[in-house]
Amino acid sequence: MIQEEIEQFKMLAPAILPELFDSVSIAETDIDEESATISYALSHQYDLEDVMDKFEDQMELTILYHFIPSAHTDFGHQCCAYSDTQFGHMFKIHASTNASGKVETLTVTVYDSLDAMCTDLMEDLDRHENRGKFVHKVPKEDLLVEFC
Repeated sequence: MIQEEIEQFKMLAPAILPELFDSVSIAETDIDEESATISYALSHQYDLEDVMDKFEDQMELTILYHFIPSAHTDFGHQCCAYSDTQFGHMFKIHASTNASGKVETLTVTVYDSLDAMCTDLMEDLDRHENRGKFVHKVPKEDLLVEFC
């Protein structure tokens, strides 16, 4: 079942985010029982704000968070967006800056159930709690309402 979700995402990604997924290559895929994580090497590097703007321009995506681990470095700034499940897709896209403050890879997680997706999104928020500053985050209560 998860293999079908992977293939569906590979076909969908260039349609919803052509600037990011048009000419990327898959660097690595890790599959487990409920999800698969796919790392994409981008054709060139982007500012995190540009990636976030592309996410926000898609009505199928919701920004889960924008996170800054330290204001003293450009490394490790992150954003994560997830698919609106009303469109029939279950995935999240994670972007993180390198030492130069640029995004050069995207990590996509596709899910085979809403429960697995909701649990992972909640755990993702928990992993970042108290490790830096959220510029934006979806409250957990809103996630629960969306997935119930």
